[in-house]
Amino acid sequence: MQNEDSQNKVENAFRRAVSSDRARIQIASISRFGLLEISRQRLKPSLNETYDIEHVLVRGPRSIGQSILRIIGEDVAKDNTAEIQVYVPADVASYLLNEKRRDILSIEDSTGVKILIIADPYKSRPYYKVVRIKDSEVKKKSSYDLTPDSPKPDTDWRDEKSGSKLNPLVDATDHKKNHKSGGGILSWIKSLTASPQPKKTTKKKSTQKRRPRKGNYKKKNANSSKSR
Repeated sequence: MQNEDSQNKVENAFRRAVSSDRARIQIASISRFGLLEISRQRLKPSLNETYDIEHVLVRGPRSIGQSILRIIGEDVAKDNTAEIQVYVPADVASYLLNEKRRDILSIEDSTGVKILIIADPYKSRPYYKVVRIKDSEVKKKSSYDLTPDSPKPDTDWRDEKSGSKLNPLVDATDHKKNHKSGGGILSWIKSLTASPQPKKTTKKKSTQKRRPRKGNYKKKNANSSKSR
């Protein structure tokens, strides 16, 4: 690469390769150290600015697992390290416990540090957390006891200022009243099986007073006058 003609051929090859790119690209000449500098125009915002990186599956289980193994190797080399706890999603935990089982066992055998892989069912990639436990902080717990609990539901949508309370669909007081009064399924079944009883009819006494007839009253007066 010390020959200028060879350097020009390499530079021209790069220019032909990026000629179809819409972005503006600048290619510098090869330096005496054999380095070729290229700058490219930015057309779109970065992925971190466009999406929420915590909710986008950017990295796969293999990539995250390799990064975790490097972090474990760094933490194991530190002094007073007794245990390493790794909290990862279920798919990453499966990758570490199966494909990278030998690597984890070799680290444990060579350093004497216990490594726990804990699957978090409530997290997704690219989340992971590596916790280094010192000798004085070790607690005798099983790995399944370290599984994180389910997150609490978000209750910010409730309007506390309005003070409106939801009434229950079934009122307990009405149920007690029906129970005391003999209502319910059993009483309904008894009413179906029981023989119907004849109803007693009571005659109502008329409270209206009879008015005297006018014709009879006149006849009585006429008879009384004749007798006189």
